[in-house]
Amino acid sequence: MPYSAGDAGKGAGLFKTRCAQCHTLGAGEPHKVGPNLHGVFGRKTGQGEGFSYTAANVNKGITWDENTLFEYLENPKKYIPGTKMAFAGLKKDKDRNDLITYLKDAVPFNALISANIAMEETAIEDEKKPFDAEEKPAEDDTQPDPDEPLMMDAGNGRVWLVKIPKYLMEKWSNIDAEDVHLATIRVYHNAKSSTGKKPKIVLLLPPDADSEKGDEYELDMVNEAVENQIVVAEREKEPGTASRARTTILTGRVKHECNLRPSLLSSSYRQRLKERTQRANMPARSIKYMDDKPGGRGSINMLTSGVMNTGFSDLVKPKAKAAKGQFERMARMPRNQLLDMLFSLFREREYWSIKPLRERTQQPEVYLKEVLNEIATLHRSGEHNGTWELMANFKGNDIKGENVPLPPPGDPNDVKMEDYDDDDDEDDDDDDDDDDMEEIS
Repeated sequence: MPYSAGDAGKGAGLFKTRCAQCHTLGAGEPHKVGPNLHGVFGRKTGQGEGFSYTAANVNKGITWDENTLFEYLENPKKYIPGTKMAFAGLKKDKDRNDLITYLKDAVPFNALISANIAMEETAIEDEKKPFDAEEKPAEDDTQPDPDEPLMMDAGNGRVWLVKIPKYLMEKWSNIDAEDVHLATIRVYHNAKSSTGKKPKIVLLLPPDADSEKGDEYELDMVNEAVENQIVVAEREKEPGTASRARTTILTGRVKHECNLRPSLLSSSYRQRLKERTQRANMPARSIKYMDDKPGGRGSINMLTSGVMNTGFSDLVKPKAKAAKGQFERMARMPRNQLLDMLFSLFREREYWSIKPLRERTQQPEVYLKEVLNEIATLHRSGEHNGTWELMANFKGNDIKGENVPLPPPGDPNDVKMEDYDDDDDEDDDDDDDDDDMEEIS
């Protein structure tokens, strides 16, 4: 008797009392003793994601729908012999119809079928895609994965899997020539190896330019009967193209597994071992003592002990000094003449600093300041700090040097020669006042 629509409300009660202990229905809900039934309609047996099915469920290969579920729920163990489902089944047709009707409402049938159909159509389209874009080159991401058969014809050979030292692997890998003698293998059938087994297998390297005798290695058998290990070779099907298609060949099956170790400690091997040990013991970051460097640890110790430290003196480039003997000499002009020049300069502008006044008058700084103190005031703060301003009683267009009081008695025509120092600091007022000459560089 086939399936017919039943009462979904009664089916919900049946599911709660007979099925909910082992199954869930919601999307994303975890599996219990049995798998989550969300998406069961339209799905093949044993294909629920994340659940461990028996081989009997997987190999059954039927698609779940109303009719297959109707027959299965009557006697699960009879429908799928070997299943681990412990449910005895629903013997009444009405109960099965009610339960399946509820499941159809809980898990929409048509949406799942359409989704499966769409996925199958997409898979078919992928299978129809060519491996290469013959008209234009295709990117790797747009091409389907290679689906080439594995060539098994040459896979009956026995292969030795040998672990060789890194030095030897690098040496052989760097050889890019034909007919180069790499090594000689000797098999002593009656001799025992270092492990006490026969035969003894020795690998002899050809001598290097620096040694008369090559290194000697012995093969230690690790596993005489390796199982489930094969050697597969792969090459491009069409070299030089963007094709992802490959020719895959089974070249042999691993029979023996061995380790290659040096049997004689030659001088070249000992040297390589020494260099390898030195490289391994060398720290990634080395510590350098800076006792002999400027500002090094020794200089810091001198600072902490209060000793004068000159370790940083060669880090700063000193200012070049002028060559000795090269001076520019300035002679004092008469006082009245200097006063007339200063009055004319103050008529040009109100505030002057000492440096431009010295350049305009070409007078020694000591003599110039001496005369300025009689007619001008030095601002020591404010907006015009460091500049000279004419006194109020001397401001006017008709002021001349004759109207200024004379200095203490002395010869007005006495002219002195002074050296001019090119130092702009105001603190030099008290230095070398009694010198007749000033030096400038």
